[in-house]
Amino acid sequence: MIKYIVKRLLMLVPVLLGVAFVIFTMLFFTPGDPAISALGTMASPESLAEFRVKQGLDDPFLVQFKRYVVNVLVNGDMGTSYITKRPVMNEILSVFPNTLKVTSVSVVLCVLLGIPLGILSAIKQNSWMDTSAMLVAFIGLSMPVFWLGLLLILFFSVYLGWLPSSGLEGPLHYILPSITMGTFSLAVFTRMTRSSMLEVIRQDFIRTARAKGQKESTVIWTHALRNALIPVITVVGLQFGVLLAGAVLTESIFSIPGVGRLMVESIKMRDYPVVQGAVLFIAVAFCIVNLIVDLLYGFVDPRIRARYK
Repeated sequence: MIKYIVKRLLMLVPVLLGVAFVIFTMLFFTPGDPAISALGTMASPESLAEFRVKQGLDDPFLVQFKRYVVNVLVNGDMGTSYITKRPVMNEILSVFPNTLKVTSVSVVLCVLLGIPLGILSAIKQNSWMDTSAMLVAFIGLSMPVFWLGLLLILFFSVYLGWLPSSGLEGPLHYILPSITMGTFSLAVFTRMTRSSMLEVIRQDFIRTARAKGQKESTVIWTHALRNALIPVITVVGLQFGVLLAGAVLTESIFSIPGVGRLMVESIKMRDYPVVQGAVLFIAVAFCIVNLIVDLLYGFVDPRIRARYK
């Protein structure tokens, strides 16, 4: 197990190098001058030139990229924000808990609702329950996040006045952002659970369990569900990473001070070190979530656990 974990962690290096190269290339060729964004339009040419030299902005692309990679991998330094003058890691860590909270609440709601709904849809295949569940899933898959968020704010905050429309000051503030962020994942969980359960309950060992006279609840929850959880766990892990990375729209709509909103504001101000650091941070979080998902396989399926030894 330890050997497997170390191997997976070492695989993060080429992944992060690829992510760093892509985002660094995109920002390098993006029009605009970070010096003007940092010092303002009224700054003198001498001040702008001094800033560029100090930050190494006049160096060739490969020189800048090499310096950035060495600082991140060797020194653990993602740089300093052009705007706030604070270390990039401090900027990210100050807002990441908010992103993690909203994402976690969204995933928990999706798991608690989506998996039971998918199981019910599978065992009641072609019934009105199945049709209703799949209709809800299709609506969730086709509904844009930005439109759903604005619709929820308009209805529950403006018209009814039941829920707050921005910030994270209390438990009620999590409801609308979590629903907005988790609707797509809820639909994915429901469809995946239904598909996996339908495949498992048609297997011979399920028919054998029923032939032995076991209760239907025991057959479904003990035998079928455990074997159907492997692809569901995969989707849960992937969706958790996707929600972490895709919180930009939700945090912008609900004015949540998270990593997504930090990236948006940094892009507007051409604060490139913060943008690069945030993307790398999310990439690391995504990879770690995938590693945790792989390890969870072993607890669900003994055959997979044996491969780790």
